[in-house]
Amino acid sequence: GGATALPGDGPADVAFSRDGRYLYVVNGQTDSIGVMQIQSSGALTVLADVPGLPASAPCWGSQLPQ
Repeated sequence: GGATALPGDGPADVAFSRDGRYLYVVNGQTDSIGVMQIQSSGALTVLADVPGLPASAPCWGSQLPQ
């Protein structure tokens, strides 16, 4: 199986690691960063959801357009 971004988390931006093995997702509604490993098949494995982005950070949290 793979991973699905949850709309309630408010995925706002994504970035790939330099080696292309990991995907990072900024979740604006939950002020967190999702970390996923990209499998050789292209499937995503969720490794962590790291909380702690400040809600006052530009374009994150309460700053996202609704």
